[in-house]
Amino acid sequence: MFIDLDSTRTSNGFGINPIQYSEMLAYFKLFNIEPEDYEITAIRLLDNVAREHFNKKMKEDKKK
Repeated sequence: MFIDLDSTRTSNGFGINPIQYSEMLAYFKLFNIEPEDYEITAIRLLDNVAREHFNKKMKEDKKK
């Protein structure tokens, strides 16, 4: 689920935006998924890791 949602995320010109709960809801409805609480938590945690990695890479690229 995270990979699907990650591939559709938006950006704001300064970096990637977090995956919104509204996007998760749309995804779950589209695929008729009733997520468990831990699945939503896992998506949010993976999203945080992905954004931290992206921001770190952007900072490193700016130094070059």
